[in-house]
Amino acid sequence: QCDYEADACVKYMVEELENKGWIGIELDYEEGRSPVITRVVPGSPAETAGLQAGDVLMAFDGVPYATASEKELKTVKKAMVPGKEARLTLGRDGEEIVVSVTLGNIPPALMAQWIGGHFLERHRHQFETAAAEDPE
Repeated sequence: QCDYEADACVKYMVEELENKGWIGIELDYEEGRSPVITRVVPGSPAETAGLQAGDVLMAFDGVPYATASEKELKTVKKAMVPGKEARLTLGRDGEEIVVSVTLGNIPPALMAQWIGGHFLERHRHQFETAAAEDPE
């Protein structure tokens, strides 16, 4: 469950997501391994930078995924803001390459999807409780 009431949660999430940089990739995570890009969103900063499905994300702004602590990765991700250039170290076809990506804004439809998913997972109880208390 989320610690915020529904209206406060929406406000908080919108404020956080409006200031968060977006690359436009989907990743597959396996325990103890670097994530693999499974999809590059068409029209995204990732597509513009030339990222490809199958690329292995080895490091983000110099922080290696395979050995990084959760705290290190959280610090790097917090610095992701629209307009910032991020340097991704990728494994592709047995080689290591470095790609710079200028982070964009999260598209509104994607932001709505994330917020909606959060509500389904974390706030459903608030709505179910309210409906049970007020059957009209």
